[in-house]
Amino acid sequence: MRKTLAILLVFIVCLSLCACGAQKASPEEKLKKESVTFIAAYLNAEISDLIVDTPEVIIDSVTPVKENQWAVLGTATVAISETSKMSAKFGVVATYDRNSEQFEYSKVEFDEFK
Repeated sequence: MRKTLAILLVFIVCLSLCACGAQKASPEEKLKKESVTFIAAYLNAEISDLIVDTPEVIIDSVTPVKENQWAVLGTATVAISETSKMSAKFGVVATYDRNSEQFEYSKVEFDEFK
């Protein structure tokens, strides 16, 4: 009887641990990381012949525009030589598509790189 009760309790504990599995991150939680990846890839595609290293992207603010849409503002820094870097502020609108569970981005707007 004790063994049966012990096995039953172990089974219940295992089931409760399985029920506490990882939850999906909300779009808001994923937005900054995915925006950094998008902007870096965008710069690599557009000006790869001018830069010598992976762009550094910092997200300064994320502002809700409407449901599943955010304005993302930040700063991008690119190395144009081993000792010289240039930075520019950027803005982009990110829209989350619930069907594909991915973000779609508007055209990226940059200030002048200085």
